[in-house]
Amino acid sequence: MDTVDIKEGWETNPFKAVEKTVDGRRIIYGLGANDMKAGLVAILAGVDSENIKDYSIKVAFACDEEFWSYGTVKLLESDFLDDVTLAISLEIGDFNRKTSNQAIVLGRMGRSEYLFEITGIACHGAQARTNKESVNAVHESVKLQQHIIDYCNNSAKTFSHGGVSITNSAYISSHQGRKAILSVPDKASFVLDRSFVMNENPESELTNLKKLVDEAYEKKIIDSRAVVSVKPRNRPTPVCKPYFLEPEHKAVKFVTNCVDSVAGSHEYGIGYSVADENRLAEKGIPTLVVGPLGSRSHSPQEWVDVQSLINLTNIYKKIINNFRSYE
Repeated sequence: MDTVDIKEGWETNPFKAVEKTVDGRRIIYGLGANDMKAGLVAILAGVDSENIKDYSIKVAFACDEEFWSYGTVKLLESDFLDDVTLAISLEIGDFNRKTSNQAIVLGRMGRSEYLFEITGIACHGAQARTNKESVNAVHESVKLQQHIIDYCNNSAKTFSHGGVSITNSAYISSHQGRKAILSVPDKASFVLDRSFVMNENPESELTNLKKLVDEAYEKKIIDSRAVVSVKPRNRPTPVCKPYFLEPEHKAVKFVTNCVDSVAGSHEYGIGYSVADENRLAEKGIPTLVVGPLGSRSHSPQEWVDVQSLINLTNIYKKIINNFRSYE
């Protein structure tokens, strides 16, 4: 579940849970140890409770988490979540941590991708200097990319509330041209990956990007003969929109009390990345993230803290056994 491929540089067998003591702390290394096998373990142990009365605890493990979210999109098409009044994800606390306290993620950024396609005029590659009618689509793409990068670097927007904050992000994730043959390429493309904080939306960004293309023509950054289009990248599921639950929300207060009673303290944050919980929140379900303490997700030497995993299990038991007080 939500485990990536093996990256170079592992010092232990990534397919085995290898426990070590580091600076007096028990740590488990392994592929997906933190993201997110630890969370799965905690909820499976946490639902082993004797005090569930007059309400139901539903557990859903969904495939394709975070990418296209096929599993959660299908789940939302069913009636499984219709009576759910609180959703908690066991994802990692992926924000700018200031403490080692138990993380509680109050929201996540949204994300969309935009495809830029550039059409030029081809000619024989040996005539690239002399043929004044040709337009190299790859060259124009590179020039336009720099214009877009400058925009991204100057358009940072930060959302802040109650001591927590998050800043949006944008980067070019891929670019392509024609095959490397002896012809000036007449086609090129690149993809802009854009995250959104609260009060931003993909539709407005598309308008901004189209204006940037017009500006690139006006400032003669790109050849006027090049034809540029920009549109949302095709995807089989809807984009994820940003969401945020205020610390004053009753769901946050309830979960925070449970966390503090077990772990002693907490730290609020907003997740860098989108995840399936974006889709739960969009359905109108109060959604939080309470996950393990670890690091190096998607990297060699991924690890999770054993004591945090024990605490996490007990936190979920506390939430389950006291859920009636939330309702």
